[in-house]
Amino acid sequence: MSKLRLATIFGDGMVLQQNAVNRLYGFAESETEISVEFERFPAERHEPGDPETQYGVLFSEVEISGRDGYFEFRLPPFIASKDPCRLTVRSALDVVVIDDILVGELWYAAGQDNMAQTVRDSDVEHALDECVNLRDIRLFQMSLDGLSRQIQEYSYTPLGEAQGGEWQRGDQVHLMRDQSAVAFSFAVDFYNEWQIPVGVINAACPGTYIHSWLPREIIEDDPIIRNHVREVRLYRDRDNWNAEIAEREPGEYRYGSGGFRSFPRPQTIALLDGRKPDGDKPAPLIVPRATIRKSTLLQQMIPLAHEFSPRKQPSAMFNHKMAPFVGLSLRGVLWFQGESDVDGPEYYLRALRYLVDTFNEIFVSVDQKLTLVMSQLPSYLYNGMNATGLAVFNEMLALARHTLNAKTGLVTLYDLPLSYREDASFCYALTPYAKREVGRRMARLASGLIAGDDRLKSAPEPISLERIGNKWMIDFTPSAVRGSGLYLRQAETILKGFAICDRNRVFVKADARILYGVRVLVWHDQINDPVSLTYGFSAFNGDANLLGSDGIPVLPFRVDLEPSQYLIPMPWFDMDKLDTFAWDELLEGDSPRPRKKNLPGPKRLWEVTKGRGELTLTNDVNGYSHSDLKLEYVNADERPIEIDAAVALASWYPPLDLTPYAAVELVLVNPDHQEKRIQLLLEDANGVVFESPPRKIEDAFRQQIIRWADSELANNTAEIVRFGFRIVDPGARGSLILIRVKLDYRPGVLDN
Repeated sequence: MSKLRLATIFGDGMVLQQNAVNRLYGFAESETEISVEFERFPAERHEPGDPETQYGVLFSEVEISGRDGYFEFRLPPFIASKDPCRLTVRSALDVVVIDDILVGELWYAAGQDNMAQTVRDSDVEHALDECVNLRDIRLFQMSLDGLSRQIQEYSYTPLGEAQGGEWQRGDQVHLMRDQSAVAFSFAVDFYNEWQIPVGVINAACPGTYIHSWLPREIIEDDPIIRNHVREVRLYRDRDNWNAEIAEREPGEYRYGSGGFRSFPRPQTIALLDGRKPDGDKPAPLIVPRATIRKSTLLQQMIPLAHEFSPRKQPSAMFNHKMAPFVGLSLRGVLWFQGESDVDGPEYYLRALRYLVDTFNEIFVSVDQKLTLVMSQLPSYLYNGMNATGLAVFNEMLALARHTLNAKTGLVTLYDLPLSYREDASFCYALTPYAKREVGRRMARLASGLIAGDDRLKSAPEPISLERIGNKWMIDFTPSAVRGSGLYLRQAETILKGFAICDRNRVFVKADARILYGVRVLVWHDQINDPVSLTYGFSAFNGDANLLGSDGIPVLPFRVDLEPSQYLIPMPWFDMDKLDTFAWDELLEGDSPRPRKKNLPGPKRLWEVTKGRGELTLTNDVNGYSHSDLKLEYVNADERPIEIDAAVALASWYPPLDLTPYAAVELVLVNPDHQEKRIQLLLEDANGVVFESPPRKIEDAFRQQIIRWADSELANNTAEIVRFGFRIVDPGARGSLILIRVKLDYRPGVLDN
């Protein structure tokens, strides 16, 4: 049996980092002579090779292995080339030959569920047919849990070799189906951009925590990290390693204690320093007077206790999936993780800084500074969190982009469809089906960070705010507005997702428009003294539709951290779509959610609940959005038509609270020239039903506004569980076009 072998990362089809010294190491007999020879051959292809490419033996050297048999070589920098290379390693008795080596760009992809989700369980599978010729894309596929037949339990100490890994080519379609969907999609688009070989080490593992990726020394030396891991009952030491115990450190531990600081808003960290996030030039600013506040929400949060599994314990992933690559030269890291840690944003920020420092110590970056591309988390109703908890976590990631010791880009993905496959092996509520675009966006940002020109390097974000009368004017990063500037997705016509408040701190839906493709103006007709604003600041914020260059959505943000009441998003306000993403039922507290049950999906925003009628979308719009809601009915003289809104989606603090509003308005068009009557229907949490007096809808083909003042509404408008309308038409058969529900905000309602 041969005693000469190389570490598992070195195998047929591998990719070496271009323009970098690459470490080559392995094991042989003790104190024996080892020779290395590195050759390049012309590719058997029709296209000519790079004229600068050198062929033949590019490197040769001889070393003596150590007493333990370990040997190491340093391969000199090579230029990128699609031409195959061969590595030959010889000892006195054995020889190891590695063929089809390419030189290009090497990346390390890590994280948990959304990074681990496979091509076959995502929309990336549909792109496989386009990739049959991508032999210049290579992915190093490790075992999912980092274990192997030789090592079947997690090691307490770092391993010297990756377990179960092998290189696979992009044109091996049957093998690509089990690769990370995000990593594969990234590789395809990065290759298409640069036209040089791309390698990705796929190290992701589902269900892991950020502490699983940290070295033991960091966890033990930092009391905040260590205490947090104890709080979630996942701490293990050498004596109880891999043991399923429920151990808890005595005493109280809460976020906001033990030295945590409340973090400022992500976009203001650059603003306060008088510089733009993408550069060092001072930016003249007028920022809100309440720009920075301490968070009261986070200080009340306690981390949830989680079910133990060995992969979740401290340093398990570091020992098995990161430490084996010490000294590896690469371009950067793709990071998509946080689902398990979402309930502790301040803790995560601290741990993430340690993690990036660890990346810098483990890997050798060709740019002398690590390139890091992260992703925000997709929308998900995380157990134990309110509907803005995810927004707070993603806000922290936006802050981290400016504070990490790396060239960092952050991907937004809230605009992607939240769809799932019940028959998939790894596709459930936490891991939406759409991964092709995530990989594309990571590739775009990676290209911008590497090129160092005016390309987009991170998701667009605000860099300054200016108050002009009763309006806010927002400027964005220069790279976000290059080319076509800011625009709306999917040919939409109305900018959505913004909310505004006065000193009463009740955030209500705001109007907004793009100014000349470079700025955004935000206002509310009933708010004369706006003090703060938000954009897309919610867990399910898919209605937010502002895009920057390269089609990447603008980062959600809020201007300050004051305790506030959020009465948005209310997706049924704008009657331009039939349904939206939602859960069938909400969770309370820490109630578990079965993995394959109660999957989220499309939920109707408006439904005909009584009478014979149908709701459809019409493209014959009436000046507000890209479509309107059309109601067609029959027998409305004998059986009135009733339609109801999905009130569960009306507010982040259900039931629906109408107390901040002076009136309810319905904007509509009456297309059939039949006079008819309409009533507002309300029901409160106590079961008290309110029916307004009928209002006349005129026989006129023009926009009409039907208004109900608060004095006409139910007594208890703070707890509305039903919101709907009743239509009575003596003509029996007819139609209505419903455009928008408007709530007339009443400033000063909370003065007392």
